[in-house]
Amino acid sequence: MPHRSDSIVLCGANLLASHTADYLLRLGCQVTLLVPTGKRDTLRFARTLALHDIVEGDCRDPEVLREAGINDATAVLLLHDSDLLNLETALRVRELRKKVRIVSRIFQRHLARSIDEALGNHYSLSDSILAAPAFALAATLSSYAGYFYLEDVAQPTEPLQLWEVAEIDLHEHHPLVGLTPERLELEHATLVIARTERPEGDSDSGAPAATFFPPHDMDTALRAGERIMVLARPDRARGVLHAALPGTRRMFSRRSRYRMRAEASLPGHRVAWYRVLYDKLTQVSPVAKLVAAVLVTLLIIGVSLFAAAGVPGPDPFFYTIVVLTGGYGDLGILQKEATSFWVKLVASILTMLGAGLVGLVYGAMTERVLMGRLGMILHDRRIPRHGHVIVCGLGNIGIRVVEELYRMGIPVVAIEKNPDNSHIDAARRMKVPVIVSSSSAHGVLERAHVRGAHCLVGATDDDLANLDVALAARDHNEQIRIVLRVFDHAMVQPMQKMFGIDVTYSMWMLAAPAFAAAALVGRTFGSFRWKARSVLVQELVVPEGSPIVGQHLEQVCSQYDVRGFLRGKFLDGGSGRASVGALEPGARVVFLGTSDAMRRIANVTRIDEDEPPESRAL
Repeated sequence: MPHRSDSIVLCGANLLASHTADYLLRLGCQVTLLVPTGKRDTLRFARTLALHDIVEGDCRDPEVLREAGINDATAVLLLHDSDLLNLETALRVRELRKKVRIVSRIFQRHLARSIDEALGNHYSLSDSILAAPAFALAATLSSYAGYFYLEDVAQPTEPLQLWEVAEIDLHEHHPLVGLTPERLELEHATLVIARTERPEGDSDSGAPAATFFPPHDMDTALRAGERIMVLARPDRARGVLHAALPGTRRMFSRRSRYRMRAEASLPGHRVAWYRVLYDKLTQVSPVAKLVAAVLVTLLIIGVSLFAAAGVPGPDPFFYTIVVLTGGYGDLGILQKEATSFWVKLVASILTMLGAGLVGLVYGAMTERVLMGRLGMILHDRRIPRHGHVIVCGLGNIGIRVVEELYRMGIPVVAIEKNPDNSHIDAARRMKVPVIVSSSSAHGVLERAHVRGAHCLVGATDDDLANLDVALAARDHNEQIRIVLRVFDHAMVQPMQKMFGIDVTYSMWMLAAPAFAAAALVGRTFGSFRWKARSVLVQELVVPEGSPIVGQHLEQVCSQYDVRGFLRGKFLDGGSGRASVGALEPGARVVFLGTSDAMRRIANVTRIDEDEPPESRAL
């Protein structure tokens, strides 16, 4: 557990702040909440509400910060919804404490990087960026356990690289059976960080082990009946991580064919033809209605005109059509001298009006064909028919999910109801098909080829809308995987049990451990749950004089109950183990472990960052 000396000031009054405070309190930290005046009632959870150390006021006010204990804090968390407010508070905190660790919630990527460089010992995190990979990986991998980001060693300015953690139960037909962990690491860039016998009843309950990461032999082949925890880059180990189970349809298989099935009408919902016609007419645009009204008026005038001129039978109607389409000279009645001047004048006016009307009708028809049906056909041809992921909603979390799926090379189609959403252009720049319509509208899921889809991700801001589209997708495809975003964390488990949803996530629950971990151990790349505990991921540089200098990485991992790999070797496809030599000063090592273990390993790899007392503001 963290030391009681971990005193953290947390600024914010929202769901993320409540989740993070609750998480830190469960770890045994001393937390002081600084909330805006009158916002205390927005906090959640019994532990958070029971806090006596809740200060109300403006977090940018130095006196309020001192009252919250800024002078004795080991870390400050800024979790307001506004990037600007978090930035202003971070600047004020840095004035008061030159080297205290600051963790800020910043959505803008470029701003986050600049703030980290300018302030020093500052870590910017975005809840949508932290949570999006969970949705993307859960959509593609049923054995997904966690994820984290790492910077590219060779190109630090490039986008962060996504790593995923998967927990796999090996059966006798699994392609990994018979491979040694060392071979898996060398050939597939997949690192086995733990292997155990699969417990009866598929449960991890039981007496706690002496060590969190049980030791395992890297040279012994994997066997059926084992459960392994692996770490890999999705783009390098997709064939291994997404191996199909017996009897299931393999994802992204090019051999699979999409077979159209007849649409089944819902019983009790048959609509009369006249009602359908009425609904169609009410959807006609105002311009089309105006054109139709003018055309009918001109027809009435023309028919009346030629009938009064003595044209018999139905001929007045046909004469009117000829005049409106520019056939004035083709009618003999208009060439006779006996024909009234007024008949010729009105016919001439009808010809001129008809010419403009015909051009308008042709233009509307052309636009309707090109921008409507034909445009839809050309657009829909780009939508995958099989093995793809449907993302409903292109908000902050939805566009991040699309980006992650695109980065992993997974076919994806997005549905967004707001045509003015700026993220639509971002998705289309990635060549991702976007259907601009409500996901609940008739025929939208069929356009997205839901029957052949592998997974549907409900990422809108409306929990009910996400559930509705999920149930509709299940009506079309019983085997489709469902991943939903929910705001109310209390609904996560009930929704999964009652409606058979595969995965349900609360974005705040996903992001809170990462913010808490950053406050405890500094630069943290992510966290995930295993054995009912949170595992942190942190990159550390071995300094001069560290007690682990000269030791093998395997020895260090065993001593501190962590898992680790060398950045330069493993990222280049080589072995991440240090069996070929001892750790040297300057070596960059990625460690995975519990909060206790990470604090122990950080103590021997971190240069003292605490400022002298005289440098703290009084």
